[in-house]
Amino acid sequence: MKSVVDSSDELGNGAQASEDAPLALGQRRHTSRAAAMAASKNLGVIMQAVNTFEADMRKERLYKYRKSHVARRSLVLGEGEEEQQQAEPARHKRARTDNSNNSGGSSGSSSRNVRIMFTSVRPSEEQEQQIFSMGGEVVFDAAHATHLVCAEIKRTLKMLMALSSGRVNIVSLAWLELSLAHRRWVSMEPKDGDPLAAQCHVVDRTAEKKWDFRLEESIQRARKRRLLEGVTVFLTPQSEPKLKVLRPLIEIAGGEAVDSLDESRLRKLINSSIRVQNSQNSPNEIPPLLVVSCYEDSHMWPMFRPSSDKHMSIYATEVLLTGLLRQQILRSDDKLGNEA
Repeated sequence: MKSVVDSSDELGNGAQASEDAPLALGQRRHTSRAAAMAASKNLGVIMQAVNTFEADMRKERLYKYRKSHVARRSLVLGEGEEEQQQAEPARHKRARTDNSNNSGGSSGSSSRNVRIMFTSVRPSEEQEQQIFSMGGEVVFDAAHATHLVCAEIKRTLKMLMALSSGRVNIVSLAWLELSLAHRRWVSMEPKDGDPLAAQCHVVDRTAEKKWDFRLEESIQRARKRRLLEGVTVFLTPQSEPKLKVLRPLIEIAGGEAVDSLDESRLRKLINSSIRVQNSQNSPNEIPPLLVVSCYEDSHMWPMFRPSSDKHMSIYATEVLLTGLLRQQILRSDDKLGNEA
């Protein structure tokens, strides 16, 4: 009863940790040779993240297509933002119907409320059948999931969305194996005191060292408050990944993703953000406007700098990817910086 492991769907696989790459983009920095070299390195990191992410999405669509046994049109509808139109696998529909009046002998939380998502690993056919027989479901969207099963920590879209939601349990393969073996869903809630829970936490010190974070700390932060609550994230046109890719991540973290704003609102957000940036009282507070851009859009930067003494920091998309993994965006000079 082994799971099928797929380790190549990481968003930003092989990218340097955020502190090793230039995250803050400055208005005049791109004119120097050093800036050009930095830009080239940063672009390489970002494009590697984009290519890996797109490969992940293609594999996910193919997996859904094979499971659904429907016409190829379903695969086409899985492109980009139309992915939600993807036909639900027929076998999953039957399982949910069959389980509507059957608890499957599981205990703890209602079995019909257990909806499992997988990243970097696939359940075997036998495991899927057992999940359904216990009243659970296999889902593909963090908005509907209660648990995310992973073999290790990777910066996949599913991992970042599950973490940012603040409500999805992120568990190891041991959770699935123990749940199926004991014919009940292992509860990860501390209040339940499930004796098996200690064996189900995700432990990946290599990944935590790479991105300078602790998964348990990130989970606790997300449960207290969504990272981008009340934050407007402005992405300039040539930023990578594109707005349509990052929007679900930003929104599930509580933020608003935009590529334009009317002048009045933009001016108000800029003034508020500059005050937050200059405040010494709350150094980790995220400004109400987070500008994400790239060197190709440097001609747009002056709009975020109303005067010579008033300007906002402008960041590469890496600040979002690493920030969502850490569930913390730091404004310190060595992390994000602020260049004139």
